[in-house]
Amino acid sequence: MTDDAVWMTDGTELTRAQLIAHAAPARKNVMSVQMRIDDLFVNGHEFGARCRLTTEHRKLGHLVIEWIMIGEVADDGRVRRIHQLGRTA
Repeated sequence: MTDDAVWMTDGTELTRAQLIAHAAPARKNVMSVQMRIDDLFVNGHEFGARCRLTTEHRKLGHLVIEWIMIGEVADDGRVRRIHQLGRTA
């Protein structure tokens, strides 16, 4: 991710620091995970994807989250901007 990356999830903006802080508790509570990209469209530095995340969570049990994501990458391939809309399947 670029230093100035913008990540919007369901209308909430997350900073790079917030995303990094989220990783440790997520790794602690998720026992297994599968990430699937169902559709991916790329146009230069811009992309769109339809994805599914399936997890076994210590507290929540079996959890499936689907989302649509659009974004942009920098010239070096790092994420510059993400907007995603998700739902629990």
